[in-house]
This record gives sequence, C-alpha cells and structure tokens, in this order.
Amino acid sequence: MIKNNFYSGGMVFKLSLIFMTLPNVGLAQTLIDYFLPMPIVKPLKTDKWGCAAVGPRDIGNGLEDTTNRSYSYWDGPIIKGPDGKYHMFASRWNQNGGHWAWLSSVGIHAVSESIMGPYIDKGLTWPTNSGGKGHNLTILQLKDGIYASVVSDTRPGDFFTAPSLDGPWSFAGSIEIDPNGFSRPREIANLSIIIRPDDDKFMIIERHGQIMTSDKLTGPYKVQCNSIYSGLAPNLEDPVLWYSGGYYHVVVNSWSDKKAYHLRSKDGIRNWTNEGLAFDPRSDFLRYTDGTVNRWAKIERPGVFIENGHVTHWTFAVIDSEKENDHGNDDHNSKVIVVPFDGVGFDGVIIPPHRDTVYNGKFETGKNGWTLNIWDGSATGDVINGEYRAIISSIGENNHDIQLVQAGLIIEKGKSYEVTFDAYAVTNRTLEVNVEMENDPWTSYLQTPEIINLTTTKTSYSIFFKMGQPTDSSGRLAFNFGGATGTIYLDNVKIQQTTEISHAPLVGKKLNLKPDVSYQKSSLRIRSGSDPDNRLSVYLLDLTGKVINRRDLQSCSEHTWNLKLSGLPGGIYVVGLKENGKLIKSSKILHRN
Repeated sequence: MIKNNFYSGGMVFKLSLIFMTLPNVGLAQTLIDYFLPMPIVKPLKTDKWGCAAVGPRDIGNGLEDTTNRSYSYWDGPIIKGPDGKYHMFASRWNQNGGHWAWLSSVGIHAVSESIMGPYIDKGLTWPTNSGGKGHNLTILQLKDGIYASVVSDTRPGDFFTAPSLDGPWSFAGSIEIDPNGFSRPREIANLSIIIRPDDDKFMIIERHGQIMTSDKLTGPYKVQCNSIYSGLAPNLEDPVLWYSGGYYHVVVNSWSDKKAYHLRSKDGIRNWTNEGLAFDPRSDFLRYTDGTVNRWAKIERPGVFIENGHVTHWTFAVIDSEKENDHGNDDHNSKVIVVPFDGVGFDGVIIPPHRDTVYNGKFETGKNGWTLNIWDGSATGDVINGEYRAIISSIGENNHDIQLVQAGLIIEKGKSYEVTFDAYAVTNRTLEVNVEMENDPWTSYLQTPEIINLTTTKTSYSIFFKMGQPTDSSGRLAFNFGGATGTIYLDNVKIQQTTEISHAPLVGKKLNLKPDVSYQKSSLRIRSGSDPDNRLSVYLLDLTGKVINRRDLQSCSEHTWNLKLSGLPGGIYVVGLKENGKLIKSSKILHRN
C-alpha cells in the first residue's frame, strides 16, 4: 500500500527538554503470556506415546487414544451444551495409516463433564453423509438455537445443522462465494466462522486470510478484502477468528516457522494489525500447575472457547513428531489438548473510540491502543519496560511506510494543541511526527510533518499546532519511522489543548506574550508576574529542537537575558518559557547575522 500525505494547518515548532537516564529492560505481554497453567486431570505419565519427546503428560487432558491402537485426533473446538457438559467437535482417522491418513478423516463428537477433559468419543457426527467424511470441523450456535458446523479442506465448505449437539445432523448446503471485486479464495480450507456482534452477519476467514460476510449461513459470502496477513510469515494456515474486548481477533499459524501470530481489528474488515506472538511450541507456555512443561513438535488448529464474552480456554491439535515421522503403529500420534487462558486480562479495558487524550501513552498496558503500520519495508514493535521499541529492519520510499499510530483523537477546529513525548534511538537518526486524518486523504493538521533529530539520550519533545481544519473526532497521531533502519524508543506520549501560540514576524517587534517578552539587539527581556514560589526557566532552541541556551529565572521580577547570537547562523529560533516544568508561553524570533 502506498499512502499519500497532504499537509495544511497552523504554525508548528518543537521544544527539546529534560534529559533522562536509560531504564532497565523488561518485556511486555503478548497473547502467549496470557496462557495459564493446565490443571492436572490425571497423574502425569511418562510411559505413554509421545512422552519421550513431549515430557511427562496428562492423558486426561483433551481428547486422545491413550492406547495408540485405534485413532489419531485433530481439530477439536468446544461448545458448552444446555446439559452443562462440554462438547468437542473433532476429526479422526485410523492411526495405522500414519499422520497423512488425515485425508480420509471423519467428523466426530466427543463429550466431557469438565472443560479440561477427558473427552469421550461418541462417534460420527453425520454418519449417513459420505460416510461421515469431515476435517477442519467448527461448531457454532445460531440465533434461533440451532447448531451449525462448517467442514472444509476435504470437503468444499459443507454446512451441517442440528437441533441438538447430539444430532441428528443434516446437510444444509455448500458455501457460495461472491468475489465482490476481490480475488476469489484459492482453496476452501481452514474455514473459521462467527456471528458478528455488530450486524449479526456470518463472518468467515479462510486459510489464506480473506474475510467474507453473509446474511445467510451458506451464503453467498461476499469477499471483503484480500489477505489480512499477506507477507506476515511463510506458509500461514489454520486461522481462528473471534470477537472479544471490543475487537475482532485472528490467530494464524506458520507451519514451517512453527510460530503463530495474533492480529486484531476494530471492525473486523479493515486495519488489521499484528499484535505479536500468539504461541510457539518451542516455548514454555504449555505448563501444568506443578510446573512441568510439555513441548509438542507441532501445535496447530487453534480454537477458542468463549464464556461471558472472554476467551477462557484454547484447544490445539498437537503431534509429538514431525508429521512425516508418524508412520502408524509406532510410538507417535496426535491428539487435542485444552489450555486455560486469562481472557479477562487479555481483553483489558475497552479503549474509548473517541477521546481527547492519548490512550496508554506510557505503554503501561503493552501496545493497547497503538498500531504499527508497515506499508513497505519490515519492522517489529514491542513494549520494553514501559517504553515502545521499534526495530526497523528495512525501509521503503517514504517515512510513513513504517509508522506507529493512534487514531480516535478529537481535534477541534480553532483550538491549539501540544503533543509531547520522550524519544531516543540506538544511533542518531530522525523521526517524523504528524497529526492527521485517519483515512484517505490523510490530511495533515500540521503545516508540515515535524522532523525530530533523535540522539542516544532520552529526551522530551513538544510540538505545538493550531487546528485549521474542520473538527475531526477520529484524528490520528503518527510516529513515522520509515526514514532509516535502526531502533527507536518512545514513551510518555500526550496530546492536550494549550493556550494559543503567538509568533513574532520581525526582529525588534514586541512579542504578544504574557509574561511579557521582547527581543531587541540580541537580548531577550522577560517580565514575569509569577508566584515567587514558582520556578521559571527560559529556553532558546533552533528549529531542529536543539537547545542553544537555557537559564533559570527568579519569579515576580523583570529579567534581562543577554543572548550573543552573532555566532549563530541567521534564521528562525524558538523561545520557550516554562513554569514549574510546564511550558506556559512560546514564540519564534527571526535572527539576522
């Protein structure tokens, strides 16, 4: 995507103040950090299939053939029935064919008294339809109480419905798709379906990341976009879609990288953002309450169980070896596991859609409220000990090709604003800052985007502007990183209304400021009526934000500060006056050599 910027608005300048020491490093949370320890259903075993590779494990967790003589299991989403029991819908095949016998899999229904398991295989879901053929099973309750499942990969997106979770299941038809001006999905596989809370439409994501919506269960489904995760990682598959905490979420797995990623969007159609790592089989996220860790060779087919609006458990299809090494009648197999999840903590506080302040400007709740857009090039963003860290690996043609943004800001016409933030870089470089429209044409509310010269010292910056455009209830603050590779840190981001800013067009003309400030013959004269207990400081800066000079002043008196500017190049400089550390007045002066 190529994003164009258009600039308009009032006068802008920046103030570089308050030098700080660098903090210790600590990592913020992503989805993987919200998994909880697994309660032990049955004593951990060390002599069952897969234990040699996985570690001591609970054969009572989820669904498996503990004898390793009959079946291999896969998929496994869960729904709670009116009977208070937990119903799992999975696929199975004869284990003697090895893992690749999944092509002959059938859909089955399993039940447990506890969400953790063990789940008891109750047999085929639709035994009279193609011999029960089914893979990539899903489960959903419709608004009228009817249950539905869509099956894909080995079938062309076939829907089944039933009045009860115990059946009988009837074939309802195959999916109909309207490309709607977008490319048609390359294959009908890994379908994940929900009912949208916004408009009650059915919503499906397919293997390659295209979103489709429909008014009817079987369609026609109108494609809403091309892949939402194109270029994120190689060989992505098995997306799971859900809604919680005011956002639509997707987790998608890279089978070759053995990593899964979490994306989210406010409306489920546009502006999907990568929120970081979801799970990784090489990590320690699968752990029991006694501290024992399991490491499965592959973790795939993620599913979510939602209760009271939050994800409380995940299901995964797992295998103890690489798939090609499971030959059947050996010590390898696959099963479905259930893992608790802190969905309440994960969803956190719902971000107000329109607000007059920056949300999570100190990054105390991770990346909540912030979006890292990557239109060209490559970059990653994380929160490290309360600071946002952006690592830019490669760049495109524009500064805004890589940007950290927050939208939803109310910017009122005719009001003056101050944007403040702390920033530094691993090596000296520039950072572009803008306040703009959220969507096309991305009109800037600054005269031009501000270019900040960052150093390796953490520094506080201020940008002032007057809103010259019509009031925008969803304005966007953007930090554009795409000018160079490297690492940037941000913290303490704020935007707030401030008193109107006046500027001096000519040297020698008295500045319209209170306290009264005038500039003549390389001298600044400042009259202050401030409380004597207050601390006053005056700063002189160039337009890059560099502090040329600084002095602390006494209150309740007239001060003369003799500035020797003869050694400075001619141009515009900025005068800033602070009271108790807060900027109260500012102006520009024109210096001629």
